[in-house]
Amino acid sequence: MEIILRADQQELVDKINKSTDKRNCIQSPTGSGKTVIFSYIANNFIGKVLILVNKKELLDQTIKWLKGDTSKIEAGKKQKHKDANVTIAMVETFNNLIKKDAVNINDYDLIIADEVHNLQFTKVFSGYENRLLGFTATPTTDKKERWYTCETCEEKHDNHIICCGNKTLKTVKNISLNQWYGKLITGTAISELIDMGKLVDVRDFVCDTPNLDKLKTDSTGQFTAKSEDDVFGQFVSIENLIDNYKKECLGLKTMIFNSNISVNEKAYNAFLDLGYNVKSYDSKTKEDRLKIVEWFKKTPKSILMSVGCFTTGFDVDNVEAIIMNRATRSLSLYHQIVGRGGRTCEEENKIDFKFIDLGGNVDRFEHSWSDDYDWEKNYYNEEIKIFENVDEVCDNCGCIFLLEHKDQECPECGHVNEPPEKTGKKKEGINSIAEERKKEMKPPTAKNIIKRAREKNLDINEAKNLTAELILRMFKRSRTTKEAVAKNNDYLLKRINEIILPIYFELHNPDKGIEGNRNRTIEDFKNKVVKKINKYYEDK
Repeated sequence: MEIILRADQQELVDKINKSTDKRNCIQSPTGSGKTVIFSYIANNFIGKVLILVNKKELLDQTIKWLKGDTSKIEAGKKQKHKDANVTIAMVETFNNLIKKDAVNINDYDLIIADEVHNLQFTKVFSGYENRLLGFTATPTTDKKERWYTCETCEEKHDNHIICCGNKTLKTVKNISLNQWYGKLITGTAISELIDMGKLVDVRDFVCDTPNLDKLKTDSTGQFTAKSEDDVFGQFVSIENLIDNYKKECLGLKTMIFNSNISVNEKAYNAFLDLGYNVKSYDSKTKEDRLKIVEWFKKTPKSILMSVGCFTTGFDVDNVEAIIMNRATRSLSLYHQIVGRGGRTCEEENKIDFKFIDLGGNVDRFEHSWSDDYDWEKNYYNEEIKIFENVDEVCDNCGCIFLLEHKDQECPECGHVNEPPEKTGKKKEGINSIAEERKKEMKPPTAKNIIKRAREKNLDINEAKNLTAELILRMFKRSRTTKEAVAKNNDYLLKRINEIILPIYFELHNPDKGIEGNRNRTIEDFKNKVVKKINKYYEDK
């Protein structure tokens, strides 16, 4: 299939082609056309290309975009067109071929791996010497390296021991994808894709669930399965899920992501009993997964429940609501789940989608899915934390043991001490209806506008247009009404002037190196911004 890239996609391809590194991680949001972008690269590369995916759906989606004879490697099927320039393979199947010496990884001049936030790809790259591109919407991993450090000799140990006469200290290091994929290249931000009409914005509804404080973490920092079941598997929690669906999602095509199989079954049966058009999928489901997806895609007002799936490779654009009936400490999972609703759907004139957060995730990660996020800061984070030793006394048997994480069981009797009671007013009741979280967006700054102008080679007028677009985005994100603009016109004009004044002087400063007409006044700049805002509200 011939691929014609959009301007933003071509810009990302140009960045990749200009890179002189052998390895790069490419961040491109869900719904941005990531598959199209790397298929375009594969189709136009001179040399042999290997594309690795981790799901059958991704393999089928990708092969549609590849031109010419393409070799396909998947479990239980004979490989065809072995001499083709482009080979696409399931990562586990390809790794098994490496173990059998049936393939040589260095026969390929370029390897493209999709969804590399999953670390299952890394085992394939041992000894690979050529060009490697790892694509993902979320260039971060939850994996951490743990050891015990001696304060005196600084030697590392696998277990907590006495070294140099002292107890070793628990040490945790963040694992970065940087060690496998090198320098990060970022694509167009979600907020920009929304402004371009390539994605739709999210409306966050946050539920102040009283029993979330029962969630407990294990030694890896993730929530334990038992505590998730205690929170989301109770009758009142299922009622809470139903109440929030009725309030915000009734009649909308809705995906519900549950915490585990037990909760999924309880929720599915409850919705079924109420007569809702619902299907469920988890590792115990016998019905074909692809048939369920096709049903969901074609059935109006349908509900699809799941556990641990449909977070990637799920190409359904008419999703109108996402309910996250679970809590996670995985930034990647949070973004992948919410992103299922972000695709545009022209047939249904979709302008946004609802995200009902029943697990405190928006507050835990301190940002909405469509907020601008600094992926570079997260990508290169290899922070090392050393924890002081804390002795705990078991409330049940009196045993004294080293506390390595909260909610740790006593090694003698298995008891878990209750955490100290929190101060402050205790929440009454269980059920809670989610309330919409109004979005706030920071105004553009002179520093950021100058930086963007240099990156995109914008002249002064183009940089002013960008400023006007970003200010308009503030109005959109905060859902400012036409009536509110008219009522507070004087205040808004004053605020616009405060924002653009420092930007104006920086753009007109010859030392900043931005080319263009410097004769325009600050009033011209303000009129440009006001005109753009007025046009938006006139068209509504």
